Order: sequence, then structure tokens, then C-alpha cells
Amino acid sequence: MQVAILRALNAAQQFTPGTNFKARVFTILRNVFYNQWRSPASRQTSLDDCTEYAPNVGPSQHMTLEFYDFRRAFAQLVPEQREALLLATARLCS
Repeated sequence: MQVAILRALNAAQQFTPGTNFKARVFTILRNVFYNQWRSPASRQTSLDDCTEYAPNVGPSQHMTLEFYDFRRAFAQLVPEQREALLLATARLCS
């Protein structure tokens, strides 16, 4: 839309008063759309080519599930075992 407005403003001196301005702007907009559609940047890639666009970072679902499993197991420990595990982990991290 912005490109169509810019083109209409750039060609304002060519506009003849009394003609249909709406039709002129619509024609500019349609031509902009066709030009963008024809450009190589708008080409679609096939599903066979999707493998070259692999994500840089692996999925995090497995880590999330492992963390939920850990939390569930940790909650099932008796309070003394939880405290011992927390103290041992705190000592490792410091």
C-alpha cells in the first residue's frame, strides 16, 4: 500500500483532473502487487527443500519434560532427603 501511495504521489503531475482517481490508485496498487509477485524473492520453496532451513537451536521440549520429571521425583522425597539434596547441590554450585 505504501509503495502504491508513493508511486501515485510521484506521478501526481500526470493525473488529469476529472478522471477517476480511485481507479488510478487501484491500478497502481494492482501493478505493485503483480511486480512483487513476479519477483524472485516471492518464490515459494518446495517441502523437499525444507531440510536446508533446519533450526539453529534444538527443541527444548525434552529438557522441559525432564525438569517436570525431576520436580515430581523431588516432591516425592521425604523432607530430610530433599534438604540433603539441596545442601549437596548448593555446595556444588558455590
